[in-house]
Amino acid sequence: MENRANQVYDAIKENYLCLSKAATSRKSFKPTVSWMEYKDTVDVVIDETYTSDPEVYNGSTFLGNINLEDQSCFAFLSNQSMWRYDKRVQNSTVLDWYDGAVSQPQLVLADIIEALYPLKL
Repeated sequence: MENRANQVYDAIKENYLCLSKAATSRKSFKPTVSWMEYKDTVDVVIDETYTSDPEVYNGSTFLGNINLEDQSCFAFLSNQSMWRYDKRVQNSTVLDWYDGAVSQPQLVLADIIEALYPLKL
């Protein structure tokens, strides 16, 4: 099993390093980012507000929590750049973040790259 574990580790490390290189090569635009709970907003918001029911928590809930309305003139609203770490929820209660983010850091990095530098179609 050690050989298989080393293969998996090497694949994850290679993927992470590749994504890291891609992220650092995007120097033409450097967004201001706030990874936050109930704080001032900027270009991108990563909302990590705790909720006991992540399936019903949504953007309107977040805006209500911080006393904002949808028509507010914040870049993260007009660009639809609001993200949450509990995107993957299993059995309606278990957050994948606590296990998945640790075991798959390259996926976290890929998600952050997509949040900061979305593909333009």
